[in-house]
Amino acid sequence: MKKLLIIGVIVLGLCVSGISVNADPVVNDVSVVPAEPTVDSELSFTAWITGLEEDDVVSLYIKECDDKILNVCNAPFSVLMTKIDDENFTATATLEFDTATYLDYWFEIESNGETIDIMDDGYTIRYTEDSSNGSPNGGGNDDDGDETPGFEIITLFAAIVIGAIIFLKRKR
Repeated sequence: MKKLLIIGVIVLGLCVSGISVNADPVVNDVSVVPAEPTVDSELSFTAWITGLEEDDVVSLYIKECDDKILNVCNAPFSVLMTKIDDENFTATATLEFDTATYLDYWFEIESNGETIDIMDDGYTIRYTEDSSNGSPNGGGNDDDGDETPGFEIITLFAAIVIGAIIFLKRKR
């Protein structure tokens, strides 16, 4: 019976240790209108970001680049995103680099006095010569949320210690 109890505690600890704790914010999806901008376009960004605290501030960073000759980029500029609801944010930005051929963008979150860069691989949008397409690009980052801070190891360690204590008491 005690063996069954020990095995049960260890199995329970292993099951609980498999539960993920997602501490960092995750960008689940981003839509940009127009999906194929031109120079001097006004872009509208909408981002679905989970894992945020109530008072977190989200900023969008945009870097316009020209890869025709030497891959020259302007310094990134930031736009403060407006909160639509708990997980959705929006911002509008006007492109200004006259010879740009593409832009990179990413998100930064101010949380409890700490800055969190959510760059992943970043996002890139290529410019077109003439774009009248106003559909969103749905540029999600395909992040499946597997980034965990490792707290499950504490539960596993506790299960092993409890199992060892029960096993040692049984031997006495």
